[in-house]
Amino acid sequence: MRITREFRFFLRPGGVGESCANPWSGWSCGLEVAPWLALRLTVSGPVDPVTGYLCDIRELDRAMREALNSWAENRPSLAGLRFDELLSGLHPLIPARLPAGVRLVQLELVVSPCLRLAVDEKEPAMVQWTQQFEFSAAHRLHCDELSDDENRRLFGKCNNPAGHGHNYVVEVTGKFPGGNAAGEPFSPPEFEREVRRLVIDRLDHKHLNLNVAEFNGRNPSVENIASTIWSWLDGKLPGLELANVRVYETPKTWAEVGKEEVRER
Repeated sequence: MRITREFRFFLRPGGVGESCANPWSGWSCGLEVAPWLALRLTVSGPVDPVTGYLCDIRELDRAMREALNSWAENRPSLAGLRFDELLSGLHPLIPARLPAGVRLVQLELVVSPCLRLAVDEKEPAMVQWTQQFEFSAAHRLHCDELSDDENRRLFGKCNNPAGHGHNYVVEVTGKFPGGNAAGEPFSPPEFEREVRRLVIDRLDHKHLNLNVAEFNGRNPSVENIASTIWSWLDGKLPGLELANVRVYETPKTWAEVGKEEVRER
């Protein structure tokens, strides 16, 4: 069994705000100008047959608070602090503070609704960077191999010859060595520029069927959009190994492709 606990806090030199002790508010309260962040701790273990608990979530709060304070005690200033440095510094401090029989699976740092970082138990030396991007585009769902009646039955109003539009959200996840590991450094501004050049500029305010060569005769479904974006980004992001691409057509519908799906093709 796995359970995830989100710990919301603001970070300052010397420790975390005392208001982190309040688990009932949406976010911790405070007047200081400081980074407001959230940690998501995922752990696994057996479920107690009597309580139905994997563990007391208060123990997970304690583990995260202790790890944050231990990390912050030796850092007099937050100037120049990178999010991946914070995450890589916290990750090894968590396991020893967990209750007996509970194993760390993943530690995720939520910076904003559009950006999060994670360290997974399978690759503890790697940091996963997940960032969202947006574009607006029109498309028509239509397969030339099908008759007009078959297209209308399958795609309904999405087969409208004039097309229709979506505000798409693209979530790109990549991996890079955490801390100060040797190798090509990961630069978020360069990453953003490349995603804009390779993806957003090619899709934003376009009619996918008419203006994007990859969809000439290929149905621009959300599945095909996701696999096309993967092909555009794979191996082309400096300092970052592409791990997953997720495309939201609407808040209720999304498709994603990762290395496992690429290998299965």
